[in-house]
Parts: sequence; structure tokens; C-alpha cells
Amino acid sequence: MNASSSSRLVAARVVAGLALLACAVPALLRMPLPPGTSTIALAGLLGVLSLSEGDMPELGLRPGPLQGWWYWLKIAGLFAAFIAGLCLLGAATCLLLERPIPLPRYPPEVDWFITMVVYAPVVEEVVYRVLLTAALLPVLGYRGTIVASGVVFAAIHIAACRPGPDNLLAGFLLEWAYLKSRSVTVPLAMHAGGNLIAWSAHVAAWYGILPVG
Repeated sequence: MNASSSSRLVAARVVAGLALLACAVPALLRMPLPPGTSTIALAGLLGVLSLSEGDMPELGLRPGPLQGWWYWLKIAGLFAAFIAGLCLLGAATCLLLERPIPLPRYPPEVDWFITMVVYAPVVEEVVYRVLLTAALLPVLGYRGTIVASGVVFAAIHIAACRPGPDNLLAGFLLEWAYLKSRSVTVPLAMHAGGNLIAWSAHVAAWYGILPVG
């Protein structure tokens, strides 16, 4: 790698880090983002792509995973079963203690569905997988980046008053999947699928199917 290429990659990682901070810090502090998270995420991604000229495999821009989709369908099933087990354990504990399940009620509105199942997964995967990995992988390595992604992802959901077991664990699992598959399509599909299940639970609570508070 020549000096010019090396400088471009360093600049790309700096841009990724700045975009990550611009999105994550206000979220952690519950501050509004004037341009919008999606605008910052897109600008950061375009800046990284332009500077790196496609010379950053960790960006995960492959159209599909290295291992094939069947492998990841099985992994996603295991992830879902594990997290569902934790949620059911928590719900059972609430029922045994005669307390309502702390699950918000959301009406089945199209706008909220799109926000939760499409918009949030796309923006969050760009920020907390693509940009975070581009900025931190050379510094923290494979395991350190997984830890950083998981901690940041959990923290922003705690700050947003959504500290469910799915949100506390998802960042670690999604980052691992991202690095192993080398394709952002894998954590994106997992994230959207998980949010679809969560949206369905919120709607069930809205209709009184679940005994929530």
C-alpha cells in the first residue's frame, strides 16, 4: 500500500469516527439531531466510500454473506430462540409476581411499522456496524470491536428507555454476524426481523392480548 492509499484509508476512518460520534453522542445524551441521524449516517457512509475507494473490506458491502444464507438463517433462529427465552423468562417472572409486563402499547400504524422495521434497522446498521467498524476495527481488533458495538448499542437503547434483553444483547450478536459474514445485509436482515417480532408484540399489547402495564 502506497502513502497515498494509506492516507486515504486513515482519512476514511476519521470520517467514520466523526459520523459515529455525531450520531451516538446526541442519542446517549437524549439530544436532538438537527440534520437527522439518517442524513449524518448517509453523509458519513458516502464520505468513507469516497475516501477509501472501495479498499475497506470491513465495510461489508458484499451483496451476500460468505457462508451463504442458509447458514445465517440457522444462526438467526438460534439468536431469536435465545432472546425469546430471556423475554419469556422475564414475562413469566412478572406474572408470578403479579405485576404487569413492562411492554409499551403501539397501535398498528403504517408509519410506525416503517420506522421500526425498515428505517431504524437501516440507519442503525449503517451507524453502529458499518461506520463503527470502519473507525474502530484497526484500533480495537475483532473482539474489541464486537464489545464496543455491543456496549454502544445497548447504551443508546438504555438512554431511549428501551432496556429490553433484546436491545442489551443485540449489538454484540449483530456485530459478530457482521464481521463473520463480511456483509451488512446479514445484521440488517436480523435487525429488521427482530424489530418485526418486537413490533408484533407491541401491537398485541395494544389489543390487550398481553397483560402489560
